[in-house]
Amino acid sequence: MLRAALRGRTDRWAIGITAAGSISSIVLNVAGVRGTQATAAAVPLLDYVVAAVPRPPRSWPSAC
Repeated sequence: MLRAALRGRTDRWAIGITAAGSISSIVLNVAGVRGTQATAAAVPLLDYVVAAVPRPPRSWPSAC
């Protein structure tokens, strides 16, 4: 993607590979959500949302 951007072109292969990697990462993160032993059957929906959304880097300023 960087090489294509520096050349001012669109590289469909790079876009496809990046999209496939991002989608597979999200799917595997959501699939890895597990509840505790006491609540193994009932995992809150918010746990799945948190697993799907990436955490911002530590270098970002906090909102506090």
